Amino acid sequence: MPAVADMQNGIIREFEDNPDVVAVIFNQGGANGETLSWLRTVWDNFYLRAKIIWDETGTTGKNTYAQPNTGLPFGRWFVIDRNGYIAAAEFGYDPAKAIRIIYSLLNKPTTSACHQLADGTEVGMLGKMVTAGTSQIGGAFYVENPDRSGGIRVEWPAGTSVPQWVSADVAGRLATADTGERKIDAFSVTQYSGSSLAALALPNFVLGGASPGSYTSGVTGASGLYNIGLLVTSWGRVTEVGAGCFWMDDGSGITADTGHLGVRVVTGGLAMPPGFGLDAYVMATGISSCAKLPDGTIVRAIRGRASSDIAVAQSAP
Repeated sequence: MPAVADMQNGIIREFEDNPDVVAVIFNQGGANGETLSWLRTVWDNFYLRAKIIWDETGTTGKNTYAQPNTGLPFGRWFVIDRNGYIAAAEFGYDPAKAIRIIYSLLNKPTTSACHQLADGTEVGMLGKMVTAGTSQIGGAFYVENPDRSGGIRVEWPAGTSVPQWVSADVAGRLATADTGERKIDAFSVTQYSGSSLAALALPNFVLGGASPGSYTSGVTGASGLYNIGLLVTSWGRVTEVGAGCFWMDDGSGITADTGHLGVRVVTGGLAMPPGFGLDAYVMATGISSCAKLPDGTIVRAIRGRASSDIAVAQSAP
C-alpha cells in the first residue's frame, strides 16, 4: 500500500544519519506470530548498530525506497527500544506518531532531568520503577529511578492498568499539575517485570525540597534536595484529622495548607489502622507530593497508596 511505503520511507529518511536508530524491513515479518518472544528473537538476529536496512530502487539514490511485502497485517508497526521491549505496537498510517515515539526514546532523560525541562517537552524514559500503581492513584501512577535519585507522576487515564513494582518505559509530554507538581502526560507505556524499592526516610521539614530549576517549583521557603515524586516515609503526632486526610508534626513546626500544624497526608478512602486518631504517633509512607494554595504558596504533602502505608507507633489517647 502506498501509505505504508510512505510511512516507512519517511521514518527512514528522518533517522538515516542517526547511528542510534535502526530501521529493519522484514520480508516475512509476522509470519511466526507477533508475540513479545518473537519480537525479541527478531531483534537479537536483525539488529545492526549504526546501520539502516532499506530496499533501494532505481538510480535516484537513497532518497527513493521501495516497500517490500512485509506480511504484517493491516499495516501494523512496532517501535522497539534498546532493551528489546516494545515501546509502541500500532495499526494504521501514523508516521508522525512513530517519529515522535522514537525521538522520545532517544531523549530518554532520567526522572530528575525532567524537572529541568519545560512543559510540552516530549520525553522518553526507560526502565523506571513504578512505586504507585494506577489502582492506587486513579488514572495515574508514579515512577522512580532505580537509584532513587528522582521520581515523577505519569498521567495515564485511558491506558491499561499499571501495577506497583513493575518496571516501565514511558513516553509523553511534560506538564505541571494544578498542585504545582510536575508530571508526564503519557502517550506510550510499556511495562515488564521489576522489583520493589525501599522508601526514603525523611523528617517533615525535608519533604518536598527546594526548586531544582526554573521550570519546576519547590516547596515555598524550603531548602534541601527536591524530592517530590519519590517514595518516602515520614512520621509525627497527628495534629488534625480531616476528610480523606490528616496532618502530622514531628516537632518541625511546619504550617500546612489550611493553617494546621504539620504535613498533610492524603489518604482518600483508605482504612486507618487500629489506634489511629488525634494525638496518635504515626509513620506515613507514600509519594512525596505538594499542594498549591490560592496565593501561589506550595506546601508539602504525602500521598498514601494503601492502608498499610499508615502505621501507628503510639495509639491515640
